[in-house]
Amino acid sequence: EFKRMFQRELLPIPDVNRRIGLELNGLTFPYPTPPDSHPMAGSRCPDLNLMTQSGDLRIGEMLRESQFVLLDATGTGTYTNNALDGLPVRAHTGHLVLAPPELDGVKSLLVRPDGYIAWASTANPSREDAQLAVKRCLSGR
Repeated sequence: EFKRMFQRELLPIPDVNRRIGLELNGLTFPYPTPPDSHPMAGSRCPDLNLMTQSGDLRIGEMLRESQFVLLDATGTGTYTNNALDGLPVRAHTGHLVLAPPELDGVKSLLVRPDGYIAWASTANPSREDAQLAVKRCLSGR
């Protein structure tokens, strides 16, 4: 009886269905991060849009190349692909559109190829900080 009630009344609720799907696939557990990390670091990256000079880009589109994605959310173009010393990173610049409140004030965001946030910063974009974050991820620290 409980099983039928569960299927009939709870699974059709989108939030319940989504939560169960995430739990069953192990996507609710964050990766370990250094103590001074942004609260979103180690968590799955939400579906983000970046408004660039050439149009709107979704994070899913950016991750298709199976590389790290580095976002400059200030639109200043601090990060360029050739300024990252050959690291396996694809840099994009623009402004986050409809970002969740957890990312308010974030100016830089590094997303791993598996869609998890490796690093987020509310400081002004810095190539050195971004390079260090990528190298830290690649070394497993």
